[in-house]
Amino acid sequence: MGQKRKFFSVWRWIALTMLIVVFAGSVSVKRVAHAKTGTAIPKLKSKKEVSLKEGGSSKVKVSGKYIVKVTYSSSDKRIAVVSKKGKITAKGSGTCKVKAKVSYRKKADGKIYKKSFTVTVKVKHKQKQEEKQQSFTIRINGQDFTAKVYNTQTGREFYEKLPKTITMSELNGNEKYYYADTTFTADEKKIDTIKMGDLMLYGDNCIVLFYDTFRTNYEYTRIGYIQNPEGLAKAVGSGKVKVSFLKN
Repeated sequence: MGQKRKFFSVWRWIALTMLIVVFAGSVSVKRVAHAKTGTAIPKLKSKKEVSLKEGGSSKVKVSGKYIVKVTYSSSDKRIAVVSKKGKITAKGSGTCKVKAKVSYRKKADGKIYKKSFTVTVKVKHKQKQEEKQQSFTIRINGQDFTAKVYNTQTGREFYEKLPKTITMSELNGNEKYYYADTTFTADEKKIDTIKMGDLMLYGDNCIVLFYDTFRTNYEYTRIGYIQNPEGLAKAVGSGKVKVSFLKN
């Protein structure tokens, strides 16, 4: 009977040892598997698209275990610039791309790989406190549109010349233009998206009233805009049109 108990004790010890070995093995496998999933390939930790106002900033964040170097660049520095550390600063309204080029290793002493990330930056015009606008009326074929003028040097110069009636010519199926006999102070910037009802200055003496919304690569100086441009395209028609600008 004593030998039988001893026999069972030996088998109990063997079984316990085997369980310990199996458990230790499973822990080891899990640790190896975890090590494989902990990749050193860089990731973009910030948003792929950011919206800023002029003067605003954001940060491009890239993470990775063995990053060697990151270089940043902007597709249009007039819209946004980016520092050596990835800080984006908005300069002017429009849309551009900021690219982060990453050099990295998959292990501490491994070969160098390259990867890049692109962030879309959308910048909106920031209306300053001193840019509160005065209202005026744009009258076209008996229809009145309420507009606002930007309180900038160009906007003030335009407003001071009102009231004024001019004949505007057609161009591109989206704008009416008129070359004034006097010049205005120009502060041209890339607009990116023209909106229906925008009143712009092209060069220093061409007044442009847009009656459609579209994207452009041209540069303009903002004068003002129609608050509710519904019906503007119908009012201006397809050819030359007489337009009156009236102070309210």
